Amino acid sequence: MTISFIIALAPQGVLFLIKFTYKNDEGVVSTIETLNNFHAFVPLANGTIHIIINFFISSMYRRTVNELLGLKTEHFVAHSVIQPTII
Repeated sequence: MTISFIIALAPQGVLFLIKFTYKNDEGVVSTIETLNNFHAFVPLANGTIHIIINFFISSMYRRTVNELLGLKTEHFVAHSVIQPTII
C-alpha cells in the first residue's frame, strides 16, 4: 500500500518542485496548477479503491467495519460431514 501511495503522490511532488523553480513564469505556473488539479484526484482514487478492495477481500475487515458502524453481523458455523469410505 505504501508503494502505491508513493507512486500516486510522486507526480505532485515533482510538479511542486517545478512550480517552485519557475515561480516567476506565469505560463509554467498556470500549466503546473492545471496538472496539479488532475493529479490531486489520483491519491483520492487510490485510497478509495484500496478501501473497496479490502472490504471485499477481507472478512476481518468487513467485521470490523460492521462493528464500527453498529451493524449486526450474522455468524455462520459451517459443519462438514465426512463419510468414511471402505477400501
